[in-house]
Amino acid sequence: MSDEESFAPIQYILHTDRFRLLIFVERKSGVAFEEFERSWNEVSGELDLPGLHSLGIARYEKMIVDQDKKAELQSMGATVLNYDGIILIEAGSLEGFREYITKRFVPEEAETRILELENSRYAICHVAPIITTKPASRENGGMRLIVHLKRKTGTTSQEFSKHWMKKHAGVVADFPGARDVIRLYDQNHVIKELSLGELTVNKSTTIGMEKEWDGVPFLDAESLENLFVLLGEENFARVRQADEARFLDMKGSACAPVRVVTKLELGNR
Repeated sequence: MSDEESFAPIQYILHTDRFRLLIFVERKSGVAFEEFERSWNEVSGELDLPGLHSLGIARYEKMIVDQDKKAELQSMGATVLNYDGIILIEAGSLEGFREYITKRFVPEEAETRILELENSRYAICHVAPIITTKPASRENGGMRLIVHLKRKTGTTSQEFSKHWMKKHAGVVADFPGARDVIRLYDQNHVIKELSLGELTVNKSTTIGMEKEWDGVPFLDAESLENLFVLLGEENFARVRQADEARFLDMKGSACAPVRVVTKLELGNR
């Protein structure tokens, strides 16, 4: 049996009725990570929940890059994203995203003190949930690996998205033992034709849209060590890498190991 015949096609669903806004932020030069982390977590405690709900936001997640795991990945030769914090908000429409960014994203004092918003970027995505067993959270523990994917030269966005969901999802999720290790596998498909433009935060600073990313997968596991053992398993690596070569520019990919520090389900669907 060939590698291609080893995995039957799985009918996963791309939720085009849902939008995700992913915001990647960088701390100011000279700000110690410990200070950034403390402020980042304090801002989480000041969330205006009724306000988020009124904007039609269904999910809010705040993540922070684990600096020890980041250093480990860099020592292994991995390309690691130069961000410190990530926010995910999910809604049934784009209408509330701009107001969230401009008025509720971060208090002006925190922006001035800890964030380098000029270097921050956002992406708008549709999500295809592949594995949803036990997502990482402050309560559940676990780690999340976020990867920025770039499509192979000569491949259209539509071809990339179709192959990623209809073929590659099964290559990853249906490998024997994968679901024992991977608690959550979300494919965030970047919608390049949708843009909120340059988003102004607190009347002065702008956040630009990232134009190089095509996909942003989330992989949650009890530990990154367990995840890397799985990804490095000889047969899995061979099949996975052979399929990645069909639709990805791996030199354009980069990753970030994160911990989920805030997760809210707000009930808007």
